[in-house]
Amino acid sequence: MRHLLLALTLILPAAPALAQSSSEDVNYEMVMADPDNVELSLKWAKKQIQTGDLKGASATLERVVTLRPNNAKARLLWAVVMYRLADFAEAERELLVLTEGSAPADVKSEAELYLKDIRNRQRTTHYNAVLTFGGGFDNNRNASPAGGKALVSGSPLQLQGTSERRDDFSYPFMGTLGISHDIRGGHKAFGSATMFQSEQILTKNLNIKAYSLKGGATHRSALGELTPTLSFDHIQLAQSTFLRSRGLDLNLTQKLSPQNERYFRAAYTYQDYVGTPQVRTAPERSGGMWEFGGGFGHWFSPKHRLAPTYTYTIKNAARNYNAYTRHAFGLDHTWLLGKGMFVMNSLTAGYDRYLAHDDFVSPQIRSDDNYRARSMFGAPLSMIYKPLKDFLGTVSYEYFHSNSNLNNYAYTNNKLSAMLTYSWGI
Repeated sequence: MRHLLLALTLILPAAPALAQSSSEDVNYEMVMADPDNVELSLKWAKKQIQTGDLKGASATLERVVTLRPNNAKARLLWAVVMYRLADFAEAERELLVLTEGSAPADVKSEAELYLKDIRNRQRTTHYNAVLTFGGGFDNNRNASPAGGKALVSGSPLQLQGTSERRDDFSYPFMGTLGISHDIRGGHKAFGSATMFQSEQILTKNLNIKAYSLKGGATHRSALGELTPTLSFDHIQLAQSTFLRSRGLDLNLTQKLSPQNERYFRAAYTYQDYVGTPQVRTAPERSGGMWEFGGGFGHWFSPKHRLAPTYTYTIKNAARNYNAYTRHAFGLDHTWLLGKGMFVMNSLTAGYDRYLAHDDFVSPQIRSDDNYRARSMFGAPLSMIYKPLKDFLGTVSYEYFHSNSNLNNYAYTNNKLSAMLTYSWGI
């Protein structure tokens, strides 16, 4: 995680920026007028990188290295460009020149990091593990209705005891083991197993434990990357089985340019709810759920990416008052701060319209408008202590507001959390 591009490879594989700082105003004509000016050529190469012209930057940097073979930083930048162009053999050759020569210590360290990643990529079978743990605080963990009242058969009743608004601390833990195998032609098969657990201090009835299995494949073609994924989830609520779900998710990702990509998604999940001492009516929610959506990602600068999304959901249920349709709109923003640090922001709005009324609650049909805002800051712990290069620390804040025509489902929650993530992979 020491280097920004490697730290976020899995999250943001399409980032076109490789230069750490903006180049000055320079153009091709200026370079051609003074072709032996190495500093000018380097500025031009960085500008090409920032605009996504990696092939042009490679040619410029090759000429710079020919003119100044002892310029270690130029050679490293050329190797990184070839790395991003997937020319791993040429990138490895240049990186070895740096690691085996008399390059500065910081350049050698960076080159060794890329060499390690290239050799991992050249393996046909890859393994990875991720461990995450930390703490969180909610100021309305039990989603208590606004105003302190709930509807029963259309009449408002004052909430009492544990039904009143409660803040609480939680201690989540998640572990994932994954495997992927490269197939000739750029295709890939993969699988993972995940265990998640979150313990509450006060609201013990909301303790969660979940197990998830996923497996699928990625097929690459001129159309894009098509990825079908099968999944199985088993969720326990307060130590009792609450939900078993089985699903199929189909994603198509298309790279439009170095700065732009789009994706389309279709998914079906069958949700089998089981009654628990806390939620005896859970089986009434059982049924299939369809999701259709898409999104678009755009790097409007080397450090900033925006991605608007849309999802349409159809939720079926054993009782129609638990069935609904949803229109969800999202906007994700990623800000790369340098030195492996980043900020990820998201805004989502979901509009749920239910199919029937629940006599126990109200003669009105439920209609919810949900809004969520989230911001996360992350940084590698190697900034504090270099041996912790595989650890990432994050802090986040989330605001959620549900505006419903039925008071039972209208509430607000603020959540703060701090997490530590360890990643390993070969």
